Amino acid sequence: MSELEKQRIFDQFQAEGIELLIPIILDESSDDDCVTTKHIEQVEEPQNLHQRYAQSLNAMMGVPIHNHSERELFKRKEWYESLVTNKIMKDDNLSKGIEYVDISTVNFEEFERKYVANGGRPAMITNVVEEKNWRAKDRWHSKEQLVSGYGNVPIKVTEIKPFHGMGRPHEVRIPIQLYAEYDDNNVADDPFYGFEHDMDQARKAFHEDYHVPSYFENDIYDLNERTREFYPNYKHFIVGGQRTGTNLHVDPKFTSAWNTLLCGYKKWAIFPPGSSDAYLELLGVKKYSQLPPSYWWLDVPQTIKEDIGMIECVQKPGETIYVPAGWWHCVLNLSFTVAITHNLLLQATLPFQWISFCDTYPCFTNYLKDNAKEIISRVIDNIDKDNSLSINQGISY
Repeated sequence: MSELEKQRIFDQFQAEGIELLIPIILDESSDDDCVTTKHIEQVEEPQNLHQRYAQSLNAMMGVPIHNHSERELFKRKEWYESLVTNKIMKDDNLSKGIEYVDISTVNFEEFERKYVANGGRPAMITNVVEEKNWRAKDRWHSKEQLVSGYGNVPIKVTEIKPFHGMGRPHEVRIPIQLYAEYDDNNVADDPFYGFEHDMDQARKAFHEDYHVPSYFENDIYDLNERTREFYPNYKHFIVGGQRTGTNLHVDPKFTSAWNTLLCGYKKWAIFPPGSSDAYLELLGVKKYSQLPPSYWWLDVPQTIKEDIGMIECVQKPGETIYVPAGWWHCVLNLSFTVAITHNLLLQATLPFQWISFCDTYPCFTNYLKDNAKEIISRVIDNIDKDNSLSINQGISY
């Protein structure tokens, strides 16, 4: 898109008011009414959705990173498909596979001891969907099924910062049906990624389609309203086509994460904690943070010539990946994907990260000491004074 065209769109937004980019503000009742707790059977005609969400679609045109195809990656469909079965790292000594855990046979205490405590380590968990008989297994298992059931439901695909530079970014949403149509036709190196944190209004029905796995039912941030306010956007419904993904990052506020995939294939690269400049440069964290996720996969892995604990794996439908607090990770979607993910603060992770947690959030720590005395007492009892590490310390590289 030319600079002139982008400026034209920006001028239009300024004239009309940036709030008009958000479908909920355009017609709040439509968002509330387009889905109930029942499965949708009738999907609105595409032309009607195009009209109703015209300004959101225009807003998407004005986001440069999601509209360029500098490397023409859409022509490399076979490469993405090959990563379902092939490793990106050719040397097996430089990347390891992930450990698998069957939630139906491994109890919580064993999982916590092996994968959560003492800094933890990643794991791929099976039989989560079957454990509590998720309806999402049927409703989210393909693009067609998702559109059939939830085609009218709008999901967040990007956000636009206010032109004056103040206030919160404005979230841009389009219905899942339009996102599926977009996925069929876009050629961007970094397509828009549906990443919805607001599970109210039209998206309430998603709550009935899945359940929190039994390993992750106890979240310190979910103790009460005050702790929940400290970390409110902890769950995300995720829809993304081939080439979408996230760049290397560590999850916020000392949280671990679980991510259950219902449709498609995700490629993961996971690295142990570390914060030195040399370590971050080796991983390409800063250099690739604002570039399409695929660029990292194409450029960086082959430059890693030593064993730094990299884990490389493919997540398949029905599998749940667990990423411990502090671990660097990036994701590349190899096909159209549908997933649900939660971030949480697990009690067994706190002894390992207690020093950093207290230093980073002293007021919140004091609140926990006063209002969650039993939990904090157990945390402190489990701290090994000689081995307690800052979660940001990680590898000494």
